[in-house]
Amino acid sequence: MSIEENKSIVLDFIANISKANYDNAFNILSDDATWWVAGNLPGSGMYPKEKIPEIMSFLSSVFPKGIEITVTHIIGEGDYVAVGGSSHAEIAKDKIYQNTYHWLFEVKGGNIRAIREYMDTLHVKEILYD
Repeated sequence: MSIEENKSIVLDFIANISKANYDNAFNILSDDATWWVAGNLPGSGMYPKEKIPEIMSFLSSVFPKGIEITVTHIIGEGDYVAVGGSSHAEIAKDKIYQNTYHWLFEVKGGNIRAIREYMDTLHVKEILYD
């Protein structure tokens, strides 16, 4: 796949997450996909594909009105796509969740094989767990 095709696949994944189309997002993942989430909070760590629905279920429960993800930059090289972005969501506790992110995606054969997600984990703790 070309770098531009890999970027398109990643942007499609992010758009589906942003629209709460979790089944569509899940179908973009390869059979051996993994998703690693930074930090030492509940939800941090490495998820093999069979556990990734736990992340999507968490997003659905924490962000009942959805989470708007804005991509600020995207860079591709070979099988890798790096994305910077931000989010905005109203959460059930009447708080606003706004975070900044860096994701590193590995794309193989038209599917996402690996996701590494970095964000402000202190913000996550303060808004979602305090």
